[in-house]
Amino acid sequence: MIYHLAALHYIPECMAHPVETLSVNVVGTQALVTGLACRRFVLVSTGDVYAQRDQGCEEVDPVEPFNVYGLSKFFCERLLENEAQRGKVTTWVAARLFNVYGPRETTPHVIPHILGEVRRGNGVRLGSLWPRRDYTYVADTVDALVALGEVPLSGPFHVFNVGTGVAASVGEIVELLSELLGTHLRAEVTPERIRPVERPHLQANISKIRKVAGWQPQYSLRDGLKALCTAEGHLR
Repeated sequence: MIYHLAALHYIPECMAHPVETLSVNVVGTQALVTGLACRRFVLVSTGDVYAQRDQGCEEVDPVEPFNVYGLSKFFCERLLENEAQRGKVTTWVAARLFNVYGPRETTPHVIPHILGEVRRGNGVRLGSLWPRRDYTYVADTVDALVALGEVPLSGPFHVFNVGTGVAASVGEIVELLSELLGTHLRAEVTPERIRPVERPHLQANISKIRKVAGWQPQYSLRDGLKALCTAEGHLR
C-alpha cells in the first residue's frame, strides 16, 4: 500500500511558481505511479478541485479548480484514473482533503499564521476575513486516510472527501482563538496578504466517506483549536 502525500501545496507559492508546482505535483506523481504494482494507492488530493458553490461539495459535483494547485491535483487524479485501466494496482483512491490544521505545521496557512502573530505579540495581520473553509484537525485527517487504506472497495478508482462538513470564516477563527486564549486578537487586513483570486466558500459533504468507510470527524473546530493551542504551549 502506498500513501502519496508529497506535493507543493501552499497556494500563494504555487501561484508564484506554477512551473515548479506542475513539475513536482504532476510529473512527480506520474513518475511515482509508473511501473507500480501494489494493492492500494491513496493519493492526497484537495477540495480545491471543485467549482464554487455555497453548500458542501459532493464527489459527483462539477470540477473547476480556482488555481494552479487545484489544477495540478485534479490532473493527478486523472493520471490515477488512467492508470486504473492498466490493472497493475488493485485500487486507486483520491482523498480530497479540505483545510487541514494541527501542531508542528511549517507552512504559513491561516491558523499557524495567526498563532505566529500571537507569539510575536503583534496585531493579527491577515488577508480577507470573509472566506469560509472546512477546517479539519490533523488527527481526524490521519484517521480518515487510514480508513481509506483499509476499507474494502470494489472497482479500480474511487474519490472521497475528507472534511468536517462545517465551514467557518477567517474572522470566526480569530474570534474562537480570542475566546480560547482569553485575550482580544485584533485582526488587521493587510493588502499584501489578500489573494488576487479567492473563492468565497469551500466546504465538504462527507456523506460518502461516512457511509463507505465508517469514518467521521471527532474534533469540532473549537476542540481542534483547543488541542492545537495546548500542544503548542498557548494553553496550560
